[in-house]
Amino acid sequence: MKVLQIIPSLASGGAEHFVVDLSNQLKRMGVDVSIGVLGDTGPGSDFCRTFLDERIPVVSLQVKGYSFFHAICSVYKYVKSATPDVIHCHLSIIQYLVLVYVLFPKVKVVHTLHSVAKHASGRSKWHFKLFRFLYRWKVVQPVVISEMCYRSYVDCYGLRNAIVIENGIVPLRNTSFLDDVRLEVLSYKKNGTTPVFIHVARFHEAKNQKMLISVFNRLCVEGVDFCLLILGRGFDDGEGAILRATACGNIYFLGEKSNVGDYLKCADFFCLSSLYEGFPISLIEAMSLGVIPICTPVGGMVDAVVDGVTGYLSGDVSEASYYEALLRALRGHISKEKVVAYFDQNFKMDRCARRYLGVFEEI
Repeated sequence: MKVLQIIPSLASGGAEHFVVDLSNQLKRMGVDVSIGVLGDTGPGSDFCRTFLDERIPVVSLQVKGYSFFHAICSVYKYVKSATPDVIHCHLSIIQYLVLVYVLFPKVKVVHTLHSVAKHASGRSKWHFKLFRFLYRWKVVQPVVISEMCYRSYVDCYGLRNAIVIENGIVPLRNTSFLDDVRLEVLSYKKNGTTPVFIHVARFHEAKNQKMLISVFNRLCVEGVDFCLLILGRGFDDGEGAILRATACGNIYFLGEKSNVGDYLKCADFFCLSSLYEGFPISLIEAMSLGVIPICTPVGGMVDAVVDGVTGYLSGDVSEASYYEALLRALRGHISKEKVVAYFDQNFKMDRCARRYLGVFEEI
């Protein structure tokens, strides 16, 4: 079977990391897999390519900055040359396959919605209408990544034909820099018992980082011992830099890292304060290493985190509620081993890849 993955880019991000992990696993399972990206594959746009099996080809379709007609022609030409059996699309790009649907009807198309439906259906009403038409008439098979995302799909489109496949990952491995990272993190701690919190995400309004910083500033004022590590781009200029300037001295902005697993290994708690989510890859990466999650109750986080058992969920997305969740976590007794065991049972990539391969074969 030949599977073509299509995604806007391989820059750092949950969907991009997922595509790389899924492609690597499919390759190990004997699938002929390749990746087409809509934009460039140069520096800054291919962060996740570092983790891709070198046997998997990546082709840039160079559609960004051009007209919609140019884009659909570029995608059509590439699909014609690649001759895939299945095209697996990610994020809001299925509008670029219009010619493929008409001229290659035997090529089956699967679309994974990496967020709640209203945030995964493009930027305009015509995107929404096109997507609904393609889903309704089974031109494209939709896949959602959590039960909550399925409910959002039903509410958004009035359809019940999406398949639920929870995200999976290959457990993170530590690098040769782990000892250096341990020393770095130790330098941020006041003493050996200082709890280490970590947040892994780019600066974005949806991540609700203004609230996250505000809550930890409050803990600092109250004399609570902690350090918070923030890994991700976007905090060096613009609104991200303004937010960074408001953070207390116990909060450290470390930028984008290729060895995230080393920092997670040194952390006690993983923080996500999002206003909306799909099924965060960063969350299950943290769980794979036993880092206890503290999350807002949105998207797939509700499905991944069992409150008080495998992590902590706030009552809502407010500052007061997230503050209470942090205090519960500091008083709690969830073991890292329990979190790892829950991950092993539910979120490994081999399980996820088998389910996707089953969908590819069925359609």
